[in-house]
Amino acid sequence: MSDGALDKLREAVQEELRLAGFSEKALLHATRPANHGELPGHNAFGISFGENGETMAIWLKVEDEVIGGASFTCDGDDAFTACGSMITEMVKGKTVKEAGELSTADLLSALESQPGVIVAAAELAIEVLGNALSDALGV
Repeated sequence: MSDGALDKLREAVQEELRLAGFSEKALLHATRPANHGELPGHNAFGISFGENGETMAIWLKVEDEVIGGASFTCDGDDAFTACGSMITEMVKGKTVKEAGELSTADLLSALESQPGVIVAAAELAIEVLGNALSDALGV
């Protein structure tokens, strides 16, 4: 694409997501996700599958019960990308126990999003996090 074409594409996608009810914070995480891709040096991993075949994976780097790094991948839509990006931001610096106490409501609140818009994606992100935390604990 020519110079500026990617920005125009991103703006068009963001406008569609706004119309679908995404908050500005959810838009940011959907179109410019943080922590995307496998985390080098990870020592915990979780994966889950959504009702419609979506897949999300989370990698964690845990040392002395503290999460020092987190990353994700997913093959779902923008809601899944936003939730994967945000949950990895939320867990950094937390203990495994603190991260395990995060809920779907906490994730939706952090994204400043209405539950109906991305609730299935938020539920899957929390489930995947739980799987990665179980792996970190050796459960």
